[in-house]
Amino acid sequence: MTEQNNPDSLTNQQVSEQTDSSNKNDYSSAATKYYALGLLTIVYSFNFIDRQLLSILQESIKEELLLSDSQLGLLTGFAFAVFYVTAGIPIARFADRSNRRNIIAFSVGLWSLMTALSGLVQNYAQLLIALKGETVGIREIRKHLLAYIRSFPGAKAVRSDLARVSSLQEIDTILDPYLS
Repeated sequence: MTEQNNPDSLTNQQVSEQTDSSNKNDYSSAATKYYALGLLTIVYSFNFIDRQLLSILQESIKEELLLSDSQLGLLTGFAFAVFYVTAGIPIARFADRSNRRNIIAFSVGLWSLMTALSGLVQNYAQLLIALKGETVGIREIRKHLLAYIRSFPGAKAVRSDLARVSSLQEIDTILDPYLS
């Protein structure tokens, strides 16, 4: 491998130029741009709903798989934090050297696969693996989606609307326990 092609020998400017050139989108036609935005909005909506399902169904899951309160707590608490932080490091490195569209596509695939597998689980270990894989897919979609839309030419109004919707969802999440 030559010095120029070695990823470890690239300067920050070269990595930035590669990332900028790989993140350019060809959304010159309005139809293509709105198709992509519509598709991403649908993915984001299902993503939001999916994040709520474990909380809604946790008692049924607990009874079905005979889980203890500790095991149920690990599904949503400490195990999630440790797993997500650990998985975030290699994913962030990949994100720096790749195209956001590819990261979103991979994340949607991972999320879909793990969601399907979570419907087939028979014990706690299988559920833990499926939910953590699903969580990585969900979080990576969410993290990269708005940054990807930011690269659309002339999509400033759409970006601000999406940011407003995202902010309202976060406010709703914060206030929900107090309003329920």
